[in-house]
Amino acid sequence: MQIESAIITNDNFVLSGSKTGQLFCWDLVSAEIVKKYIHTPNKVLNSLSVHPRKDVVLTACVGSIKLWGGTDDIKMEEG
Repeated sequence: MQIESAIITNDNFVLSGSKTGQLFCWDLVSAEIVKKYIHTPNKVLNSLSVHPRKDVVLTACVGSIKLWGGTDDIKMEEG
């Protein structure tokens, strides 16, 4: 099963699904995980789609879809 990744709007972070049901946010410069989100524990999070202009992400796994966005869900600010 293929697991998708995507660059979010400010081009500094990459989001990636996982076999563990987590959504990982990677810093492109440091190559470190800066945040983890739990979508559905113990299920493969294999699909994600990023809005081209807004801080909104849609993730999906078998039997579950989640829309992330708003105040603190996905928004990452440069430090």
